[in-house]
Amino acid sequence: MIDTLFVLDNSGQVIIEKHWRTVIPRAAIDEFWLVVQKQAAVQNSIVHYPLTSNSQSQLDSSPVVASQDGLYFFHHIIRNGLFFVAIVSKEVPPLAIVQFLHRVVDICYDYFGGLSESIIKENFVIVYELLEELLDYGLPHITEPSILKEIVPPPSILRSVIDAVSLGSTYGI
Repeated sequence: MIDTLFVLDNSGQVIIEKHWRTVIPRAAIDEFWLVVQKQAAVQNSIVHYPLTSNSQSQLDSSPVVASQDGLYFFHHIIRNGLFFVAIVSKEVPPLAIVQFLHRVVDICYDYFGGLSESIIKENFVIVYELLEELLDYGLPHITEPSILKEIVPPPSILRSVIDAVSLGSTYGI
């Protein structure tokens, strides 16, 4: 179902990149970002006021975008200035993908108490672990927060120390 998931900041820079089925080249996300910028420019000229990172409803009007060559479909939502983009290479029900992206956002709020670029960067190990459990070969697997918390413990000071120590021993630091 989902080939790749990207999380972008409000300037189009990739924060998180996770592949399941196939490795989608970064050029695809660059193409998506150009489409988003064009939509923002058109909508900005129509409504006559500047777009901000919090003006979500203006860009949520078209959550599915096809690539120019038709190889990929970009399903996305925008929350707190972050773009959650799921890329699929086959036609799938768009509502299922958008609902899954909303579920990812809800789980991030549940785990971290909020959602921002800095929160994701501070907890990227946990975010990747969550994505591993949420999808299995691109198909939704475990999406219930109470079950996820048993598998992937929420962040704590002890967890941060363990991650730092294990990361250091892995890379010889």
